[in-house]
Amino acid sequence: METVDKRTLKERWETFKWRAEQEKRKVVRFAKEHPEAAFFAATTAVGAASYGGKKLFKHIGVKKDLRLMECRHYDRRTDEYWFSRRPLKTKEKLKLEKMYQSGYSKGEALQTMGLLK
Repeated sequence: METVDKRTLKERWETFKWRAEQEKRKVVRFAKEHPEAAFFAATTAVGAASYGGKKLFKHIGVKKDLRLMECRHYDRRTDEYWFSRRPLKTKEKLKLEKMYQSGYSKGEALQTMGLLK
């Protein structure tokens, strides 16, 4: 059975702040009582956070580059790159190739399909 929290947002925020203050006090007390352990925990946490952040930002950059590559279409006839708004679906790729084979440039085909950036 679920209980309904009927407190206002301000009351819930005050409760959150009070709990955060209590946790902060516990951490400070632990750090004063056990400085070596606190130092080890802090350095480990900072190292782990920097490593995780580095990996996350690298992953985001790779995904962004792959998306840009999927949106770029090279037209050999005009020697130009054309950019679509988003990566094309399989049916759209087939339609683009069919239009390209029938004489349209890739830019014209993307524009008629409404996908040109």
